[in-house]
Amino acid sequence: MSQDLAKAAADQGIAYFLISFVDLFGTMRAKLVPAAAIEAMQRDGAAFAGFATHLDLTPADPDIFAVPDPDTLTILP
Repeated sequence: MSQDLAKAAADQGIAYFLISFVDLFGTMRAKLVPAAAIEAMQRDGAAFAGFATHLDLTPADPDIFAVPDPDTLTILP
């Protein structure tokens, strides 16, 4: 990984990260993650209920994990 998101949060005063992906219908699915938890999210990924992601999964299917790409970090005002 080219960037440590926890360090970026501390250096730039980032309070929250929005970990997101786009489902099959073009809708952004996201999870708001406090900066204190971003190190674990960068290592393990952010879990999303598979059936709630509109990826043609059922409640019997496992969760999916979105791993943040530090190269796409965009700071919003």
